[in-house]
Amino acid sequence: MHIIVPCYSTYPTECSSVRQKGPGVQAFSRDRQSDPSLRVLLVEDDDAVRDELTEGLSLRGVDVVSATRAAEAMALLRRDECITVLVTDVRMPDGDGITLAEQVLRECDGARAVEVIVLTGHATLDTIAEADRLRISDLLRKPIRLAGLLAAIEKAHGGTIRRRRAQSTAHAAALA
Repeated sequence: MHIIVPCYSTYPTECSSVRQKGPGVQAFSRDRQSDPSLRVLLVEDDDAVRDELTEGLSLRGVDVVSATRAAEAMALLRRDECITVLVTDVRMPDGDGITLAEQVLRECDGARAVEVIVLTGHATLDTIAEADRLRISDLLRKPIRLAGLLAAIEKAHGGTIRRRRAQSTAHAAALA
């Protein structure tokens, strides 16, 4: 697990530069034509943060669906097996991101595996220890740099693909 603590950027600054799509803005490194399987579920109750992150990720070629509550996120995950990465805030009105992560990692395994990234503006040692115990892919501290989030998403997506392939290989071997 990596903990990224950005020092400079805030959401509006980072995403405003993305919105302009100037010559200095680089596209997300993943070739979306060759790997259309990356789909992110973003769970964030703060409308402004959710909108900025969704826009920034979308402009970088990431397919993003969003939810404002943990229950809504679980319903989306149960319906949409294309989601490979869950990015969730720790504090939400109907629960917390750590509990959501635990439920997702328990329910979405094998061929439906999903990796989890947790965002927090209030990291405590308990939160960090719990994220480590659950083997959450990354714990990122707000305010988050979009580039850091993209790197974490790419890493988490790779983990999801490896877990799903391992499950498929095990299933094929069991049938042989």
